[in-house]
Amino acid sequence: NGGPGAPSMEGLFLEHGPIVLSETNGFVQIQKRTTHWTFNHNVIYIDNPVGAGFSYAQHPDLYARNEVQVGENLYIALTQFYKVFPEFAKNDFYLAGESYGGKYVADFALTIHVNNVDAKIEIPLKGITIGNGLCDPVNMLVYSNYLNQVGLIDDYGKTLFEQKENEAAKLVEENKWSEAVDVVYSIVHGGLNDIDSFKNVTGFSKLFNYLVPELDASRYFRMYELFRNDSL
Repeated sequence: NGGPGAPSMEGLFLEHGPIVLSETNGFVQIQKRTTHWTFNHNVIYIDNPVGAGFSYAQHPDLYARNEVQVGENLYIALTQFYKVFPEFAKNDFYLAGESYGGKYVADFALTIHVNNVDAKIEIPLKGITIGNGLCDPVNMLVYSNYLNQVGLIDDYGKTLFEQKENEAAKLVEENKWSEAVDVVYSIVHGGLNDIDSFKNVTGFSKLFNYLVPELDASRYFRMYELFRNDSL
């Protein structure tokens, strides 16, 4: 999953894992998901980078500070997995990530590719898949043309979006990362009070699915409530 810092438990419980969380009369329940990735595939969910979700480090110096270290940490974790479960080495291996996780996937794949040359444990990497990955921020933040073409914003809204997109791109060029993120969030990802230009102009809550005008944010709280349950 993305973030950076979002636990992969989100993918497990909220997207494509074998179980799904529901709520009845205020109580969180665990149910089987009818369609899931693990129906006919073996899936490893890793909380990444170290410190996200249930992953932890014994000392702050062990936390990753860049994408190279992220790739190295994931590589160490995966080689340990194959040492414990060598029977899986015969299976084709694919990496998958979404959002900021697209960066993790690319760096992890490169680390595997480089180390496989003379590694004692060769990882059978066959491919990668990236969903809405944050790989090229400046170009990827341009929503104005697309939203205008599909009819969700008019020409006035397109101009409004373009102004903010150009502002964010300029801040990126000036290495003002935090300020650039604030502008991007004000466009499509929820700025102050979770209000952004996309919501103001279109009436939709989130960009990811036009068929669901209102995002059910309570599902995240159900997941966190479950994780805090000591009995589990």
